[in-house]
Amino acid sequence: MQDIIPINKERKKTHLKYSLMILSFIMILCALAVYLDKLAIDDQEEIFNSQQRLQTETVSLALGDKLSRIIKSAQYLSENFFPKKLRLQQKQDILKLKKTLKAEASVIKEIAYIGFHPSPDRILASQGYDNNIGMNARMRALQWTKEYWQQLQALDQGYIAPPVSSTESYRFLGALIPVRDSEGIVGITSVVIDLDPIVGHFLTPLRFGEYGSAYLIDGSGFVVFDEEETIIGQSVINLHKNYDQLLRIDRRMLTTITGTGEYSFTVRGSRHTARKLVAWSSVGIDRAKLTVALSAPESDATRAMFSILSFRMILSLFIAFCAIVLVYYFHQRNRKERLMEQNRRLNFRDQVFDAMVSNIPGIIYKGRMDSDLTMTYMSSRTESILGYPASEFIHNRVRSFSSHIHPEDRQYVYEKIYDSYEKNTNFSLEYRLRDNAGRYHWVLENGRRIPGEDFIVGAIFDNTERKINENQLAIAEQKYSQFFQNAPVGIFQSTPDGRFISANPQLAELYGYPSTKKMIASVKNITEDCYKVPEERERLMNELRANGKVSNFESLQRRKDGSTFWGSETMLAVFDENDKLIRFDGFISDISKRKESEEAMRHLAMYDQLTGLPNRLLYNDRLTQALSQAERNDSRVALLYADLDNFKTVNDELGHIAGDSVLTEVASRFSGCLRSSDTVARLGGDEFAFILQDIRCDDEIANVASRVIQCMEAPFPIADRSYRIGVSIGVSIFPDDTTDREDLLKYSDRAMYKAKRGGKNTCRFCISKEITQ
Repeated sequence: MQDIIPINKERKKTHLKYSLMILSFIMILCALAVYLDKLAIDDQEEIFNSQQRLQTETVSLALGDKLSRIIKSAQYLSENFFPKKLRLQQKQDILKLKKTLKAEASVIKEIAYIGFHPSPDRILASQGYDNNIGMNARMRALQWTKEYWQQLQALDQGYIAPPVSSTESYRFLGALIPVRDSEGIVGITSVVIDLDPIVGHFLTPLRFGEYGSAYLIDGSGFVVFDEEETIIGQSVINLHKNYDQLLRIDRRMLTTITGTGEYSFTVRGSRHTARKLVAWSSVGIDRAKLTVALSAPESDATRAMFSILSFRMILSLFIAFCAIVLVYYFHQRNRKERLMEQNRRLNFRDQVFDAMVSNIPGIIYKGRMDSDLTMTYMSSRTESILGYPASEFIHNRVRSFSSHIHPEDRQYVYEKIYDSYEKNTNFSLEYRLRDNAGRYHWVLENGRRIPGEDFIVGAIFDNTERKINENQLAIAEQKYSQFFQNAPVGIFQSTPDGRFISANPQLAELYGYPSTKKMIASVKNITEDCYKVPEERERLMNELRANGKVSNFESLQRRKDGSTFWGSETMLAVFDENDKLIRFDGFISDISKRKESEEAMRHLAMYDQLTGLPNRLLYNDRLTQALSQAERNDSRVALLYADLDNFKTVNDELGHIAGDSVLTEVASRFSGCLRSSDTVARLGGDEFAFILQDIRCDDEIANVASRVIQCMEAPFPIADRSYRIGVSIGVSIFPDDTTDREDLLKYSDRAMYKAKRGGKNTCRFCISKEITQ
């Protein structure tokens, strides 16, 4: 069965192929026959048109001959009779003239008027119709005589025939003939010919077919004769101004002697369009020109051939119809399959579109640009944002979209969208939309006009959360700005190469500048312009590069005027997305007062308040440092422990105030005996200790001890009395005596007591070396 189906399909294709070939061959034969018929019709039209032109030429020649004979008769009368009879100027001569004119008019019935004019305004004798036509002919003769009098005076021979005069009442052709004698022109004979009987005689028989006709126009294009009397006297140019084909034929008639043409027209009472064949021939009598035209429908010439042509065309159409039905029959199933495939594709695209739209976190819409912003499509997200199904907004079925826009935003939204609509550009705007609970959502709408249509498409996203975040961010930025401007510390941003980018007023005040702008412009290098010790800045930068931040870095800063202050800096290195260092953010505070307080506290903690010498705490610290340095440098340190002799007497007799003044003087004397690298400290009461560093020999120790003892030899004047106070000194040496710090103190203390027992005011070494004053 599966093999039979393809065979049937192949047979159907073969049958279709041969059927189409036969039908094509028949159609080609029919088309050839139609083409040959068309050539035959063209030939018949050409022959018919030539016959028309021949008829118009015959009529125009007969018409011209008739008019010429009338004018020649009047001319003969003027040349042979008037010159002999007009000299007498007697009444009987005038009567004879009138009889002559009457006889002429009675012989030629077409003469509507004939008269003799000795002057432009005078008629000596005349004869014509005894009716309105005759009166009009008389008036026209007078007008022509006045108009052409001067020209006739200069005419040597012949006559003047004015242009044809035609109205609805009459059609006149005239001739003005000069009357001469041996002495010159004595008057003018005017002849007015009534064209109606002549034209009716010659043109009426020329009608052809149901819509054929003959007509006559003058040299200016005015109708002289036509079966439709309402158009007589009108210009063919005006009558045919809406018909380009006729206008072209009319212009050829007015400019050529003879010719043929054709044009199309609509048959009255139907929409059928037919063609007419036109032929014309002109006759000229001096200035008067008459054109005889004849028009006949094309069907009058080719009726039989058109019948054959119509039959063959109908047959061709029938065969074509059969071919179309056959093709349609064989391709119907294939078409249905294609349609089904297209429907499947469209359904798939619709599904993809719906899936995309449903996953877009916003409303996809299409709407008209009107006052209500009428929606024609809205996606399903409408309900999740506004609380109403999208169908209620479509074509304003339940509610209009514009009614849900906040009243304060409505005009702005419409103007912004309308401006984009007019310019055919994209638009983006934020405004508020009301949901079903009466709450307003901030939304962001993006869209544009569909090119060539009155619709806009776009997307609306709920922007409420972002708007809240923006407001909070704006508040935070405002607070930050207030903090930045009013913070009690100097806040700044600087470049990696050491220039300020931005700063607050407090930083400018710290460095002594009148304004932030002035400071940023003046400071070219932070290291050189703002640091007392540039190496401190380098140390700060090294720590920043290593750790990315530095906290509470203390250094001595320099102001614009050169003065200094202690600053505490906290800085953070800022990098871009490529980990490239772009700037430093930080702040600095003035810690000069804290430094002063710390120094004062340190001084209180490390120095004796009475004498200003280092106390026991600072003494122990310096002793530890001296011993460590000596151990590193393999050097010697001497420790001298001193106690005042006879100081108790002053204290007991004069009191503690006197004793304090003695101790102050003693501290001053001791300080003058030492090197800059040595230390003297008051350990308490009247006990003092000396630290001598880098001792090369014992003689150096002895010399210092000797100077100390000698400085006490001068008496101390107190309350009008003088007291002599001595000093006993004990010496221990590092590392000669010991390397232990505590033992070193103990040995020097023992040596001092040896000096006391040995007579006071002397010095003893812990190894029994002794210097006496």
